Formats: sequence, structure tokens, C-alpha cells
Amino acid sequence: MTRRGTRAIGIPSTFSTTQATPSSTGRIAKTIRRTGPDHRAESIKFCAAFPDNRVHHPYHILFSEGDFTCFVTRFTGTFAEPLELPDGAVIQPTGKSFDVIFSTTARWRKGKIVEEYLLYDNGTILSQVGLA
Repeated sequence: MTRRGTRAIGIPSTFSTTQATPSSTGRIAKTIRRTGPDHRAESIKFCAAFPDNRVHHPYHILFSEGDFTCFVTRFTGTFAEPLELPDGAVIQPTGKSFDVIFSTTARWRKGKIVEEYLLYDNGTILSQVGLA
């Protein structure tokens, strides 16, 4: 967990996919496979390079249906510390800030997020902080 103010934000370690397949009884069986790279280290490095990063609350839009929630808000931060890339290269901070629209859709089970989709314009972030 990463602490942001008084809230703890869970950083998923992998993406998951659900595959529905018919069983011999005619019922649909769901198989959950863990796939994709480990994004936990990448997220921690991003937070270190943008120490004031913030997902703004209250959200502009927030709704839920069944096991799903979705929100839309602003995501801001300042490129204030070196950013280490997955290949070990380091980008020096520019001191410039970003301000983009951010959205997440999450599926919940027993009070925990089990699947999450984060959407934001990375190209705009790169441009605003002087890297594009």
C-alpha cells in the first residue's frame, strides 16, 4: 500500500483477465488468469518522481452499478525528482507540472478491488512536464 494523505491506495501488482468457458454441465465457468508485467515498482517510481501527485477528491463524476465503480476527476503532479525507467535509465526532473483528466473503473469483491482500469492521457502528461 502507498500512503497518500490519510488514505491508503492499493497498487495492483498485475492485470487480470477473466475467460468464460462452458463446462460439461452447461454452466459457465470463469477462469481468472494473472497476466502482464508487475506495475507495482513502476508505480512506486512514478510516485517518487512526482511526490505531490494527487488524484483530486471530491470526484467530478462518481457512480456504481453492481460490483463496479467508476470515477472521473483531475490528476496533477510536479516532476520534482529523478524518474527511473524500467530499463534503469534515469530522467532528470524538469520542475514542470501536469494536470489531466483521470478515470478509473474497478470491480470489487468482498470490499477489495479485484480488477481495475486506469485511464489518463500519458502523452499530455509527457508534454506538460517537458518530455515530449
